[in-house]
Amino acid sequence: MNKANCASITVNGKTFLKSYSSTVVIIDHDSKIITLGKDWEYSNTTARHIKAFFQEYGINANRILLNKALNEDVFYTVMGQFNVIYDSKLR
Repeated sequence: MNKANCASITVNGKTFLKSYSSTVVIIDHDSKIITLGKDWEYSNTTARHIKAFFQEYGINANRILLNKALNEDVFYTVMGQFNVIYDSKLR
């Protein structure tokens, strides 16, 4: 995925999504974990980048579901495939 102000790259089984200057999502395809970075909710544009990125991988998740899971401090399983965690140090 490469659009204006947005790019992704896959290295060693992990796909990184960068929106503007921040890494906002990492998908670890081997361990089936999605990591959300500190700026994952930065703007509506970033949310659109993440939505399009997830759609490329057949992941059906939206901001409301991700927030609910993160606020409850539990793993959230997306379509039975991935666990979602938050990393405040990821930028």
